[in-house]
Amino acid sequence: MIDKTASTGFEDYSHHVSGSLVHDRAARYAKQLVSHWSGWAERVDVKDSTTTMFFAAEDDEAAWELRFETLPDRVAMSIASESVDYATVMIGVIDEHLHRFAGTRDTLVIKWETTS
Repeated sequence: MIDKTASTGFEDYSHHVSGSLVHDRAARYAKQLVSHWSGWAERVDVKDSTTTMFFAAEDDEAAWELRFETLPDRVAMSIASESVDYATVMIGVIDEHLHRFAGTRDTLVIKWETTS
């Protein structure tokens, strides 16, 4: 069980999903999502090229973390949650936001895979 008031560690969650956004402006879109969601996050940790956002919840199933790592050719994204269903829902929410930020000027391809 995850402490829903503070992050106990990204790897401590039961379910992990990894994704990548390959685009010459991928870092811009990730930064925009972090800025957009930072008001809802319990905590935002930035270290070098990695940003981790922790979202607390009343329900252990809904506590989750989102990590972005800016790499030279892409942004690697990871979702950690106690619920595979909730992680799946968040994939859709993240995709929707990133595509909305890009609008009609950019076509984004985001790929996801479950890692645990």
